[in-house]
Amino acid sequence: MPYEYKYDVVDQEKLLFFGANEAGDAQGKVVGGYQVLHPDGRLMTVEYTVDGDSGFVPRIKFEDNANPFGKK
Repeated sequence: MPYEYKYDVVDQEKLLFFGANEAGDAQGKVVGGYQVLHPDGRLMTVEYTVDGDSGFVPRIKFEDNANPFGKK
């Protein structure tokens, strides 16, 4: 059965920034991702797929000195 979810936590005062999203179709294919701001200022982004026998296939990126809160 198809499904979809998404959540985000953004609190600039406490330097919290993380979230996730995922969607699955009727054939069992899943596409999703999540982001986490690390204490050292790097933003980790993981995008992944799960399709049949391929299992969990992630693509991981890091952005140094990230500012996900935008400019103030």
